[in-house]
Amino acid sequence: MGVSSDVIIQDPADVKTLFAHASAAVGLPPDVRHHVHDFGAVHMLQAAPNQGAEALVAVHYAADGGLYPDTDNDETMCPDGYALVTFGATGVTDPVAAQALQHRIVVDRFGRWLTDQQLRWSWRFKGGLWVTGFLCRPKETPPAEN
Repeated sequence: MGVSSDVIIQDPADVKTLFAHASAAVGLPPDVRHHVHDFGAVHMLQAAPNQGAEALVAVHYAADGGLYPDTDNDETMCPDGYALVTFGATGVTDPVAAQALQHRIVVDRFGRWLTDQQLRWSWRFKGGLWVTGFLCRPKETPPAEN
């Protein structure tokens, strides 16, 4: 059974730029094959499968450029945001703990870029509680010069 991680971007941002950086976080090139889906009020950019990525990538956004519609139930306390980025399992049969670690690494890569852009963001793993703007691992620091 596949699992996913979700990232809500809480400030307005260009969807194609978000998609490019989310794709890069899973090892996809800038010219990644993708599909655009129109679901009425919500549109989605989705990377085509079978491209050797660490996770599948999709960016959901409001067609009118406004806030992304909150379709979650109130128990998860989904924060308001302008885009929802989903990283989905690629069909691997790894234990959930291994998938969770891989997703944390991917979200960390993407989250660092979001933070560098001064975009507020929140994330969750496998439908859990939302964590706001938290980097999963401490930022690596270069060794001190002697």
